[in-house]
Amino acid sequence: MENVNHPKHYNQHPSGVECIDVIRNYVCDIANAIKYLWRAGLKEDCGMTAVEKEIEDLKKSVWYIRDFIQNGGYEKYHQRILPANYVFLLPDGGFVRCKDIACYYVEDIASAITCLWNNGVIVDGRVEVSDSVFVDLNRAIYSIERRIEELSSQGIE
Repeated sequence: MENVNHPKHYNQHPSGVECIDVIRNYVCDIANAIKYLWRAGLKEDCGMTAVEKEIEDLKKSVWYIRDFIQNGGYEKYHQRILPANYVFLLPDGGFVRCKDIACYYVEDIASAITCLWNNGVIVDGRVEVSDSVFVDLNRAIYSIERRIEELSSQGIE
């Protein structure tokens, strides 16, 4: 198993897009939040069940979103509304939109990815957040925590 160069849990997304090609467009906290959502349920960890590892990754995602909020990340950057279909160019010359990624996840995680997509993104050398960034980030947390509750109700904590 390759855990350094193109690990499976970051490049087996059904869209064919590798996680790094999206998150390199974000500031650290938001990039990490997206990264943990991306791999939730895909990365194995010795000594943990798949559900336990998924819950851990989801909790890490929430931690990074809260860190962004608590450290005033949304106040530090220029606010504007990016179009919902905002795209990232891929190394192969293609592009990816939020819906290309989010459509493969359960509803709560798709919602969280959508809420994060236009926040903390670097555009033309500037970091952008939406006008509704605080609402978006809290909505992402709520969606992720709802998924954690659902997984936990399966008898795993």
